[in-house]
Amino acid sequence: KKLQSESSPNNEMKSEEETEAKTVGEDRDDTTTDKKSISILDIYQSLLQDYPFFVNSAQSAVLMGLGALISQLLNKSTTETIIDMNWINWKEIQVMVTMSLVFITPTLIWFYGMLKKASLSVLSSVIVDQFLFSPIFNAMIISFRLYFLNDVHDLEVLKNQVIAILPG
Repeated sequence: KKLQSESSPNNEMKSEEETEAKTVGEDRDDTTTDKKSISILDIYQSLLQDYPFFVNSAQSAVLMGLGALISQLLNKSTTETIIDMNWINWKEIQVMVTMSLVFITPTLIWFYGMLKKASLSVLSSVIVDQFLFSPIFNAMIISFRLYFLNDVHDLEVLKNQVIAILPG
């Protein structure tokens, strides 16, 4: 019994010290978790929630510009050097970014909003999207791109170029 009583106070003291240490450690952890670090993703999500049209337009324009740049990079000849920036067709990048800002993003936001409000089944939505909207929309994108990138602004020539590009 003496051993038990002697060991009990020591165990109690140790456990009190351990709980104090744990409490102090927990306080430290709490202070670090209270200071939430704001990441770029948090800022992006907040902006997307507050300004969905503008954020979607901006990200679409950036992606469209990068896509045009990467496409040019992959299609350039091997004799040209990457360091020499003369191979970049800045007009194409400008046209694609502008089309994304002015035409593509607003049209898609409007169309998919209308499609969602129509309360169609999934199959009906896919049919409307793929067979009615997409062919016309893609023909318009190709037409605008050809119109702004080519020096030929004759609509008959443009129509023939678009028809030549379209499958079928």
